[in-house]
Amino acid sequence: GLDHAPPRSGLGSGLRSYLWRLLGFFVLEEVVCASSRGVILRDEADSEWRDTCKALCKALAEETEVISETSLFLQLKSITSLFCASMDFYGYATAPLREALEGTWDRFLRLLEEECKQKVKEILSQEPFEGMSV
Repeated sequence: GLDHAPPRSGLGSGLRSYLWRLLGFFVLEEVVCASSRGVILRDEADSEWRDTCKALCKALAEETEVISETSLFLQLKSITSLFCASMDFYGYATAPLREALEGTWDRFLRLLEEECKQKVKEILSQEPFEGMSV
């Protein structure tokens, strides 16, 4: 079977290679099942995918709680969305993972609001507020 545990260092640092490794495993499973003409059933791969998807959803929730930059958040969402689209292409159900990703939206908005407030404060702190000459 597949070790579907996310990287110990968190998804942020090794997400891309981790997801591509998973994708390679499941694409290979699909090709083997399809080329065996029914000799090898896809049930085991589907079961493995469900376990992997659960682990990914949990890791995604944990990772988004510690991300402190919107750019990293968007990068995580982009890579995960691309992974889901690829898995969809090969017939694997990604709805739980997409729902987990959607569930992080409020956290992203809070981070974005904080970043915007900070930028406005920085801009205003540099403004001399001198009167205008007409």
